[in-house]
Amino acid sequence: MVEMPVCFVLHGGPLIDSSYLRPWMDDLADVMQLVYVDYRGTGRSQRMPPENYSLENTIDDLDALRLHLGIERIAVLGHSHGGILAMPYALKYPDSVSHLLLVATTPYTGPELEAESEANQAALAAERPELAPLLDELTQKSFRRPKTEEEHRARFHQTFRLYFHRHDPQIVHDVAERTIFAPEKLRFWIEHESHKYDVRPRLHEITAPTLILAARYDWRTTIRHAEIIRDGISGSELVIFEESGHQLYIEEQDKFLATVRDFMRKHS
Repeated sequence: MVEMPVCFVLHGGPLIDSSYLRPWMDDLADVMQLVYVDYRGTGRSQRMPPENYSLENTIDDLDALRLHLGIERIAVLGHSHGGILAMPYALKYPDSVSHLLLVATTPYTGPELEAESEANQAALAAERPELAPLLDELTQKSFRRPKTEEEHRARFHQTFRLYFHRHDPQIVHDVAERTIFAPEKLRFWIEHESHKYDVRPRLHEITAPTLILAARYDWRTTIRHAEIIRDGISGSELVIFEESGHQLYIEEQDKFLATVRDFMRKHS
């Protein structure tokens, strides 16, 4: 038994649960104790009336879990939407955060991000013509967003490959089959939260040692988003993954593990 930092691992989505991060992040257990968190309304956590699914409540849940576990300070690793939670958590509870690790995430969402994503989708379709029909379908005004968990699973089988530079069909299939989907959580985020999320004006207030990881072929949360975060958080470190898409922790796992381990040991 060796004492080491405790890390809350925050998943993306918020449609999905934390299982898609495993087993690829599990090997970080040699430098920190990993706690995979399913937010209220997602994964294995309790479902409740959607009005309880606010970002603020989810952030408060994280600190309540920290207190419940009796931990003074935690490292927070957020992938994608997990980073969207991790930054305001570090702002609201600065004394609770020992390290901040932001993986393939953005400091803002809403119409600005959607417009950028549409432009990036066009570039992705030009580079990978085999994806063009799927990308075109997703951007059509007639596109009907899935509603049930099984509809989301069927769509996820198609769309998850968009988040890889070189995807493995078996990984896409396995992750899609084991994922627990939370349509109500996603719907609340889209209708009530995503249009107003923007932490850019407050990034300079984050004081925890911060590592930012971004991928060259991530069309959703881009290197430019990572650079905005780096420029906003004093002393933060940015590492670019040159052979990956959004799931950089899978596509360049060895580099991901080494980078995170070095950062944790450097700031131990």
